[in-house]
Amino acid sequence: MVGLGDLGGHVLELLCSARVPIRIVASDIDEESGYRKTNLVQYVAGQMGFDTNIDFRKIDLYNIEETAGIISHVSPDIIFTSASLQSCGSLIYCRRKSSINWIRHALGLGYPCI
Repeated sequence: MVGLGDLGGHVLELLCSARVPIRIVASDIDEESGYRKTNLVQYVAGQMGFDTNIDFRKIDLYNIEETAGIISHVSPDIIFTSASLQSCGSLIYCRRKSSINWIRHALGLGYPCI
């Protein structure tokens, strides 16, 4: 299972370019975006001559029972997750001064992304 966030999307692309026959279940809370990203990765991998086996499942990590049910049903050997409430990259959209103040107050001075 692979989440389709910023990092997970890149991991999905790398997994699809491997010459190892594996089944991948991509997941995201945004169903429309998840299907688009999954289909695009599968299409590109196919054009490059890689055989892929990718499914998509909508998953809401806040709904613990549903998440546990999906994981139980899929029965993955490996789960790759890099889930977070806000990625480091989103800070570039904030003004620098307010970003620094937000980091100081919310996360502390040792935040690794700055």
